[in-house]
Amino acid sequence: MSGYDGLKATISGERQDVTAVAIRALLVPLAAIHRAGLEIYLAPYRWGIRKQCRIKCPVICVGNLSSGGTGKTPFTIALSESLMKIGFSIAVLMRGYGGSLEKSGGVVSDGERIVLSAAESGDEAQEIARSLKDTPVIVGKDRRLTGCLALERFHPDLVILDDGMQFWQLHQDFRIVMLDSERPFENGWMLPAGLLREPPSHLKRADAIVMVKKEQPEPAHQEKIKKMIERVADSIPIFYARFEPQSLVALEHGREHKINDERPVEWLKGKRISAFCGIGRPSRFYQTLQNLGAIIEGWTQFPDHHPYSHKEVHQIVRRSQSAGAEVIVTTMKDQARLQSLPLKNWDIPIVALSTRLIVEKMDELLEMITTSMKVNHNIAASGDIG
Repeated sequence: MSGYDGLKATISGERQDVTAVAIRALLVPLAAIHRAGLEIYLAPYRWGIRKQCRIKCPVICVGNLSSGGTGKTPFTIALSESLMKIGFSIAVLMRGYGGSLEKSGGVVSDGERIVLSAAESGDEAQEIARSLKDTPVIVGKDRRLTGCLALERFHPDLVILDDGMQFWQLHQDFRIVMLDSERPFENGWMLPAGLLREPPSHLKRADAIVMVKKEQPEPAHQEKIKKMIERVADSIPIFYARFEPQSLVALEHGREHKINDERPVEWLKGKRISAFCGIGRPSRFYQTLQNLGAIIEGWTQFPDHHPYSHKEVHQIVRRSQSAGAEVIVTTMKDQARLQSLPLKNWDIPIVALSTRLIVEKMDELLEMITTSMKVNHNIAASGDIG
């Protein structure tokens, strides 16, 4: 386990040894200060002293309480596709975490072509732009400015904020909170004693909750988690989603092959593989590969959004070859960060596993969203953009 992985396991509560427990105990006072500071910051909004900016179209927020790994980006893709099928035009606003344009902002895709690289926009923006080819995708830390930019250039019926739960300055007409079905509130503590960005009580801010399940959840555990959530927010509808593997995309020279670039996921069954990733929930990727019947000979784990170097990929290839792996597998999110690398024609192929988030009762969720948009949206926008 790397130093980063060990620290994350300590903070999240996965490690229960004496040292980990002692470290978390020392961090509890800082977590209490973090929470107090958050409540003080939010008070002017709650009291109406500080106004939220409104833009002239409905805003749907997809967010979470914890620091990553709950499936926000795949859900944003699934939700956008579903809304477009029933006639809405969409623009997606993202922070662009890890990209050079995170602060200044920029248009990743204009709905016709992708104009920014992963280094400029961040890996998640690239993943959405590649999946939603007809949809404008805009990055920028200040979603008030990017929201106005989206309206001026693309005139969408509505905008979706990917990871916008903690962007308080912009009015949101409908909030969807993503939770992991195994550990919805992590260890229950806010950063730095835990992985929560907001306390569990803030789940009441949601209009709908989407629980991302394991591929084969235990009914008793699922019911236990449901009751835990209902104790915090008993009147908020809960929906369920699961990841479903779709295909394998072969990579070469840091780019996707243009011909014969996809293989069915069944191709992995019985294959000796090596895998690597830098995502929020690496264990989910590992479990998926096992469920597909792959024989995992090597496993390399990096921090979420890790910027890969050619040296690191070269080391992964060498270790994989030494272990006797037939193929190296990574995720589509990681694939976006490999685009700029001058990868060689290795003797061992590198493929990215494409997955899709399947949302149960999506029609009911769409009905909630459209009803809320009709009832709650005030089309008069605030002039305060600063």
